[in-house]
Amino acid sequence: MLVWGHLTTHLTAGVRRSIADRDWLTVFQLPTYAPDLNPAEMGLSQCEPCRDAAA
Repeated sequence: MLVWGHLTTHLTAGVRRSIADRDWLTVFQLPTYAPDLNPAEMGLSQCEPCRDAAA
């Protein structure tokens, strides 16, 4: 299994050919922006109420 984002090197013809040559490989491409899949975003969202209260 391979999970990837939208890095331009992931979208090249060579990489796509390599994936196509491996029928055992399953590829999941992340959405363009997925804060719910990013632990750092989840942590930062907890800080927003504190930041807003301090303003």
